[in-house]
Order: sequence, then C-alpha cells, then structure tokens
Amino acid sequence: MGSMNFIDRIVAYRDPEKGLARMAARKKLNASYEALTPKTGKRPPREKKLAKELAKISQLPLAQQARWFEENYPIIATALDEVVKNVIGADGLIVQPQPKLKDGSVATDFAKQIQKAYEKSARTWCMDGRTSRPDSEQLICRAIVRDGEIFSRIYAFDGHDYLGDVPFGIEPFECDHIPADLYDKKNNIINGFKLGEYNRTKGYYFVPDLTAFAQKPLFVEVQSVLHTRWQTRIGGLRGISKLAPALLSIHNLKEYEDAVRLGRLVAARIVLVHKKAGGQYVPGQDDEVEDAEYDEPLSFEYGNVLEANKNDEFQTLESAKGAESADVYMQHQQRNVTGTIGANNSAVTGIYNKSYSAQRQEMIDRWAGYIILRALMVRQHVRPAYEGWLNAATLSRTLVPPKDLDWSTLYDASFTGPVMPWIDPYKEAASIKMLKEIGMLPLTLALAQRGLDVSSILEMYKQEKDEIERLELTELLSMVADENTNKTDSKDGKKDE
Repeated sequence: MGSMNFIDRIVAYRDPEKGLARMAARKKLNASYEALTPKTGKRPPREKKLAKELAKISQLPLAQQARWFEENYPIIATALDEVVKNVIGADGLIVQPQPKLKDGSVATDFAKQIQKAYEKSARTWCMDGRTSRPDSEQLICRAIVRDGEIFSRIYAFDGHDYLGDVPFGIEPFECDHIPADLYDKKNNIINGFKLGEYNRTKGYYFVPDLTAFAQKPLFVEVQSVLHTRWQTRIGGLRGISKLAPALLSIHNLKEYEDAVRLGRLVAARIVLVHKKAGGQYVPGQDDEVEDAEYDEPLSFEYGNVLEANKNDEFQTLESAKGAESADVYMQHQQRNVTGTIGANNSAVTGIYNKSYSAQRQEMIDRWAGYIILRALMVRQHVRPAYEGWLNAATLSRTLVPPKDLDWSTLYDASFTGPVMPWIDPYKEAASIKMLKEIGMLPLTLALAQRGLDVSSILEMYKQEKDEIERLELTELLSMVADENTNKTDSKDGKKDE
C-alpha cells in the first residue's frame, strides 16, 4: 500500500484504523493523478475550444469530407443507405392522427380525412415540385448523419405558388447556406445564427446562391426555418457530422485497401526465370548472331506453349507477402466506421460470419440507435412540419373539423417507422398476436409499424369479411385455417412431427 509518512505514523499511533484509511485514500488520489500524467511523459491532446468556436472552423469542412467519402467510397454510401432504410423506410414516416371529440372519444372520421389529405399532399410536399415528402425525409435523415445538420424553410400562405390544395410547403437546404463562420459579436451573430435573450435563436442568415461573389446573407426568422441536427455538446449551435470521429479510420481503411490491392496484383504476376544452356540473344547485335544460335525472346499470354533446349531450366517466382492478414485488419476498421455511423456492420459489409445470437444482438444494439435518430427526426422536423401543414389545411378550409372537436387535441398524432426485422416470421406473427390479445399492441399500430396504410388495410379487411359472409364461406375457410395452422412446441416454434 506504500510507505507511511510522518503524519501517517502519528495518526496510526493514536488510531490504527484511521491511519490505514489515510493511506488508502492517498493511494486512490495518486492513481487518479497518474491517469492524467502517463508514464510516457506525453499527455493525450485535450480540446480547449468552445463548441461554437469549433463549429466555426470545422462544421463545413467535416461535412465536405464526409460527402467526398460518400461519393467515392462504397462502404460509406452503403452505411448511409442502411441507416435511412431502417430509420425512415421506403414510404417515409407514417402518421396516425388522433384528434378527439369533447366527450373524449377519437374523432375517427376526421382522423381519416387528415391522413388522406396528408398522403395526398406528400406528392407536392416540397416547393420544387420534384421532391415528395418520403423523399425529403430520406434526404434529411441522410444529411443529419453525413453533414450533421440540415435546414428546411417553411412556406405557409403569403401568396406563394403552391402546387397542392393546402397552402403549405417546405424547401430543404444544406448547411452550406447558413455560414458557420459568420460572426458578429456586437450584434450577437454566432455561427450564422442571430441570438437573443437567454441565448435563444431569433433567426438565421441565409445565403441563397453559394456561387455568387460577396453575396449579402438574407435574414430569415426562426419560425420560418426548421433546423434538424446531430448535436453532441450543449453549447453548440450547429450539428456536427456523425462521421467526424471515423474520418481518420475511413482514410486509413482506404489507404490499406489500396496497398493490399497493389500487393495482390503483384502477387498475381508470375516471374519466369529461363536459364539457357545454348546460345545467347542480345538485342542490337543481330548481325553478329548466326541463325543457328538465335533464340526467340519468350512472352507470356494465355495458354502458353514453349519450346526449349534439352538442358534449359525454368523457374517461377511469385509473392503473396502479407496478403493473408489483410482481411482481419480491414474488417476491424470497417467495424469502427459502421459503429460510428450507427449502421449494422453485417448488413453493410455483407459478412455474416457470426453466430445467430451474435447477429441478433448486433441488430438489437443498432436498432436502439435507429430509434434515437428517428425520434430526433420527429421532434425537430416531422412533427413541426406536420403541425404547420395541419394548421394551414384547417385555416384554408381544406379540412373541416367536426363542431364538437376538442381543439386542444387537433395536433395529437403518433409517428411510426420501420420495425426491427425478425429472422423467424412465424415467431414475429405469434408475438404480435399475443401482444394484441393482452392489450399491449393495438392492431393499427402494428400495421403502421410495418409501413402499411392503416385505413386502407382495415377497409380491405372489412370488404373481404363482408364478401366471405355473402358467399357463405366462413365455415369452409375456418376449417382450412385450422388444418394449416402451425402447431408449435415451447422450444423452437417448429411443427410437431
């Protein structure tokens, strides 16, 4: 435990237990100090700049580097695709409106009207007329991971040229249009943001044309812009690319793959050593060589046939140095990259060499990250945009609420995305059935989580049920269902033999 100093000896003489406690406490203190002073004599680098100062010099360069890797490196593009697929899905996030009447019951008919109008507006959601609502949500999710943030300008009423029935539209734009290096401390402008009391954002300085020289930014008030960002520090105003910690690993992986590729190309080439027992051939001295002593230079193509003298010797030299250890290092770097981005490594790399339990555990871990990113998307973009659209649809009388609507519940809605896939579909269906029966999972939510249009599915189900009853097929179909239902045991869900 270490030697006792003079004071320790005095304390230990009067109270041995307190003496031992002093030595133990000093040992912990020394261990903490040693952690900050490595034995190599060189401390790890420490970040001393404020988050706002870091954003000024690094926010856009990090985003630009991440974009280059996405455009030129397959694993980055695949990882971003994987994140978007699991966070947003093919048809965007599904909304389930839940407005209520004054008696507390759900205004079902009005909710159906909202959902139908919302889906219709999806085709002309963005002001450019090209980007639908699902497309915009996928691009926004991609930009959050790659660039760290994205902005969306909101248009409502004010005589704009809207393409749909509802006077509402958005205009997403990348972080480049709000310059992070725009500072004016006197006017409280930081990172392109205009700040007010309590450090609240009052507006943004927007640069419409990034190619224009010395263009003066336009001020846009905060209520007209949605700022969706990946933020890691409380004092930061700007979002930072999720790829930032992995940029060095991505660069190293690319360099290593290039080196391995070159090494394996060299290893694939065979050097032939031809030891001739007969004549010699020296280029440029043809006139001194007699025809009988002339040897044709050898060349290698596909399917070679060689003629050699009786005593000629042939030897091949090849190299595969280091080729066998390349995969281990590259897979380690790939895990670093996909882990930082938050994507499932097996799905991105296509390497499924782990056990079933390990693959499922990886899927569960990654899916927690997808849920966090989806919740961030809903809080910062999808819900505010939905509420703005519903407000415009109501005020423009595109939607007519019922007279007994509880207006405090007008914006009540839930947003769902893709659910974690199951390897065993039978177990998934059985779990949904069990959760539904005990009241833990409504059927409408289960349908919405799978990206299905709840209203249309239920309508189809009702029509099918009515048609079965009209044709008097209920008993027959019940018999067929009972005959073909899987009878399972408690172990693995397989059919009984």
